[in-house]
Amino acid sequence: MSEHTVAATIQERLQCYVPDRKTPLVIACSGGSDSVAVVLALARGGWIRSVIGHVDHGIQNDENRQMEARAVDALGALTGFPVIHQAIPAGVLRDRAVREGRSVEEVARTERYRLLCQVARTQAAPAIVCGHHQGDAVETVLLRLFSGRSPMEPLLIPEWRLLEADRGGIALLRPALHLSRDELVSFVREYPVSYHHDPGNSSTEYQRNRVRTGLIPALKQVFPEHPVEQGILSLARELQDLRRDALAMVPAGVLLEDREKQTVLSRTLFFSLPPSVGELFLRQIVYRLTMDTRFPWKPVRQFLRNLGERASGELTVRDLNISVSEQRIVVAHSLVPVLRRGYLIGVHRPGTVTLVLSSPESKTIQSVQFSEDRQSVETFPEQITLPLVIRDGRKNDFVEYNGRRRSLTGIAPLDTLTVLEDRRGIVAVLQSGTAFYFRDGIDCKSDATTRIKRELPLRFVCKEWKSYAEQ
Repeated sequence: MSEHTVAATIQERLQCYVPDRKTPLVIACSGGSDSVAVVLALARGGWIRSVIGHVDHGIQNDENRQMEARAVDALGALTGFPVIHQAIPAGVLRDRAVREGRSVEEVARTERYRLLCQVARTQAAPAIVCGHHQGDAVETVLLRLFSGRSPMEPLLIPEWRLLEADRGGIALLRPALHLSRDELVSFVREYPVSYHHDPGNSSTEYQRNRVRTGLIPALKQVFPEHPVEQGILSLARELQDLRRDALAMVPAGVLLEDREKQTVLSRTLFFSLPPSVGELFLRQIVYRLTMDTRFPWKPVRQFLRNLGERASGELTVRDLNISVSEQRIVVAHSLVPVLRRGYLIGVHRPGTVTLVLSSPESKTIQSVQFSEDRQSVETFPEQITLPLVIRDGRKNDFVEYNGRRRSLTGIAPLDTLTVLEDRRGIVAVLQSGTAFYFRDGIDCKSDATTRIKRELPLRFVCKEWKSYAEQ
């Protein structure tokens, strides 16, 4: 494929989602050939208000990190695009992966997109553009197939998806998905710019690398007469077409109400659908409400199967509640998002507010529910003065941090912080589900990644639960 064709393909795919070339965009760039190709194509296509967003994950050694940053800076100088660097301290992602029981790849991806969204907000950019290509798509299909992903869920990387729904939304765009890595490399070599090879891409520590360097070559060796990558992508596309055709069978009357945090369905029409079609339809609703690609579907499927002819039933999974009555199915997202780990206040369903605190010694979660019919009141008056509310961080918030009075704006970006506050002031500050500040009098360590030493058995009555939850 010629240089012109590669650039034109990227530009045409991008223009399907961003028709105005004066729209500000953030181009995610690691300095590798794929993301460098996208930067060059956008510069050539006249997206003049773009910026390059670079995230240093703190995983490589110092020399490689510096080489990567220099490569990105050189690309910015060549194209005229400003470069915005975001750096994660060395070792932080690995420690977090161990603490949360997740892979380094997954934690790095989550943090990378969070930081790029911060850049997009500062630039008023509605989208982040990435350099994922055809090879990435093949690897993702295989990873999803062999990790237990249901064929009912999309196996392909989407060309467009929403990263953040708030404040108008920030989208993730992948305009190079139809191009191979070799085509992107050939395109980059036509320019006086070098690209950085991340040694981590060859490490067998990461599952995606093992698929790229082990599984795919093995499949090619077993089936030398077949184009393996094209066959894998064709299978995924055919499954995607089947999903689309199945969803077209859903009558419009099934959907009674569709709001930002709640969807209401007709019970009669929903259960008249073939089970697989109904599940596909409900999966779409759940993803739209939760934005959670790893939502556990098994308990939902079991709940629907066991419902039978019963008049009603209710299920809560993470921060999603499904309530079935004689005529309606209500799928609702919590008013307060439930974090998977750490400390949180969550609204699971109307009438009940749940405070959850983790105990590291017993590795258990204590849930304390407050509802209209609870009469007993037990708390620590010297520590917390009710009511206790959860809110975003504010510019005028101050805490005693490491022996000094500090503004929250000097600790972390406010949009990443959650504040628990009672009548006396701030009780705790949370970031990504982890508490790094607790008020004096509450037993905890002083370091930023502390876990509370013991469970706090808070119990109180919340008679006006609805107004409390909305706060």
